[in-house]
Amino acid sequence: MKSIEAMKRLRVIEKRIGGNSSSITLYSSSVSTEKPLYETESNQRAEVASLIQSNKDLLTEYLGLKRKIEETNLRTIVEIGGIEYAISDLLIIKRKMANLMVRTYRALNEEQGDKRKISAGMGQDGQSV
Repeated sequence: MKSIEAMKRLRVIEKRIGGNSSSITLYSSSVSTEKPLYETESNQRAEVASLIQSNKDLLTEYLGLKRKIEETNLRTIVEIGGIEYAISDLLIIKRKMANLMVRTYRALNEEQGDKRKISAGMGQDGQSV
């Protein structure tokens, strides 16, 4: 299975687990005076148990796919600007570190100095106001 197919499958699994969870809530929270949605209470319990098992199986599949994707991302090396990166490094940079580095470079400005000049009674050009 290609990485892109695995990532698509992860999204499908997430949706199926969510759908199963909604069904579990519906089937397991019926009031005793209501007619069971699955004809008998034992059938309904069996359906809830089946949905729970389905979610456990989906979780196992999800973790396996996720592990394979992460292993691929660790092993796949690309070169950018003469520097080698693992795909996993680039994902970390994209998800977290890029914003922090942008903030670092945005901090290199004269904004605070200009504010201090203004509060000290000086204009932008350094002359008294």
